[in-house]
Amino acid sequence: MPVTADAGWRYGAPWSVHVDQLWSNRIPWIRRVTTPKVPEPSAKAFNLAEAKARLSWLVRRAEKGEVILIKRYGRVVGKLVPAEAPPRPKRTPGAWKGRVRIAPDFDEVDTGIARLMEEEPVEPPA
Repeated sequence: MPVTADAGWRYGAPWSVHVDQLWSNRIPWIRRVTTPKVPEPSAKAFNLAEAKARLSWLVRRAEKGEVILIKRYGRVVGKLVPAEAPPRPKRTPGAWKGRVRIAPDFDEVDTGIARLMEEEPVEPPA
C-alpha cells in the first residue's frame, strides 16, 4: 500500500496525494493530485462555521430525513442524521375499563358558586 500525504488543508480541497505521484522529491509543492473525495450523493456538506451559525436550520433538514455532513478544512468531521423514532406501544381499547370512576354528581352545578356568579359583576371595578 503506498504512503499517502493529505494536501487538503493546504489547498482547501479534500485531495489525497500518493508519495509516488510527486513530480520531484526536491520540489514537494509541485504535485499531481487525484480527483477529490466525493461525499455521499444524498448528503449535503457544510463547513463547521456555517453549521454552527445555522444549526437549528440543519436540524430541521435532518428531521425531514436529510443527511448533513459537517466539514473542517475540507474533511468530513461530523454527520447529522435523522434520529430513529422509538416504537410506539400498541394501543388496546378498554385498558382503563374499571379503573376510572365518575361521581354521580360531577356535572351538577353548585348553587353557592352559581349565585355568586350571577350577583357579582365578572369584571373587577375600575
